[in-house]
Amino acid sequence: MIPVKGYAAQSAVTNLAPWNFERRDVGPHDVQFDTFFCGVCHSDLHQIKDDWFPGIFPMVPGHKIVGSVVKVGEYVHSLRASSLLQ
Repeated sequence: MIPVKGYAAQSAVTNLAPWNFERRDVGPHDVQFDTFFCGVCHSDLHQIKDDWFPGIFPMVPGHKIVGSVVKVGEYVHSLRASSLLQ
């Protein structure tokens, strides 16, 4: 398992707060990366507040990231470790 730190909403009525969790190990089609910066957009806020549909909590918003590739699965050919993601 891979230890991860993030900011999560625990429910639709709570603020984002630090949250530690674990991700599964990198599989053959996966990419592991370190996030340097993350943007939370208006769509993320709608998801956190259950404005569009019931969310799955805890929820870590933010799909716009800048980071670095740490590890790739054996079937990933378009990226390699040390690549910059934008």
